[in-house]
Amino acid sequence: MWILQRRPRIVGAAALVLVALLSLPAFSLRLGTSDQGTLPESSTARRAYDMPADGFGPGFNGPLQLVVRGRGREVPQAELERLVNDVRATRGVAQVAAMPPPSRSGGGQPPMTIVQVVPTTSPQDAGTDALIDRLRAGPAKRAGSLEVLVGGGTAINKDLASALTSRLPLFVGTIAILGSALLLLAFRSLAVALLAALMNVAAAGAAFGITVALFQWGWGTGVLGIGKPVPITSFLPVIMIAMLFGLSMDYQVFLVGRMREEWLRTRDARYAVHAGLACNGRGDRLGGGHHDLGVRGVRAERRHGGHAGRRRAGGRGGRGRLRPAHGARPGRDDHARPGHLAAAAPYQTAAAGGVRTTAE
Repeated sequence: MWILQRRPRIVGAAALVLVALLSLPAFSLRLGTSDQGTLPESSTARRAYDMPADGFGPGFNGPLQLVVRGRGREVPQAELERLVNDVRATRGVAQVAAMPPPSRSGGGQPPMTIVQVVPTTSPQDAGTDALIDRLRAGPAKRAGSLEVLVGGGTAINKDLASALTSRLPLFVGTIAILGSALLLLAFRSLAVALLAALMNVAAAGAAFGITVALFQWGWGTGVLGIGKPVPITSFLPVIMIAMLFGLSMDYQVFLVGRMREEWLRTRDARYAVHAGLACNGRGDRLGGGHHDLGVRGVRAERRHGGHAGRRRAGGRGGRGRLRPAHGARPGRDDHARPGHLAAAAPYQTAAAGGVRTTAE
């Protein structure tokens, strides 16, 4: 702690560089759904997954279904065969076959049929996602009078991951802005609110970076015993951010609230930082250590691993270093607020005799 107070700029810069480095892998984040190939080899579900993959190819466990519908009243057989040949020539396709058409009482061709496509790659492989895009941009658009829809469980998971990925920045930004607005109302300080938003976004980036490096890139998977590299479960970032931003706001209130109380009493920023860390900083770091216990496991690592990473990134790098280092800078007054804001919403504290309104 004495290093932080003596050299706040150096500590703050070092923490900023560390968080930036940890956040770099987050730019390679790929959401998806892991298949049964991530399970231990001794499990029956893994053996049941491996046997068809060994016999028919890795894509057999996640086939794609092309729903083909004629724009008229029936599916012309000639155009259907042309579509099947076009799909077969697409890169990444191992097998393709049109399902037997259902019988019709009045005879004639059915109005709809299904073409099953087996990829050359496994359901969780990035090559399967690329194949879905190629099928939609190629054979499905060149089908002429046929309407072709690419579906199946693998395609549904891919579409869900794409939708969540495209909306993730908006989700993070909205939560960061709302959290900053609450801190602005609580502490009446622009510096506290803006710094909290930046630290929360930085901590989320560091957590995603750690998660990508460990589970998607496979760094240390053998040591941690979490199987082979897998895509990040598509709904994990939404749940993790929503839950951990709330926890982060709690610790921001605890830490900054204690610092503000000491600053109002002593007007000494360095002492306020020291008191805030001494009273609340240790609990924040212990909370991050507690969630490190959830890293091990086959499925649970993508839930608790990201949780622990963000708690560590926030407790060690953000709230534990950047926040105090910023407040300990000489001549720095993080608790200052514009005069019109102070008049519109005076700060209230709880004292022994009840609620006390202060001018600062």
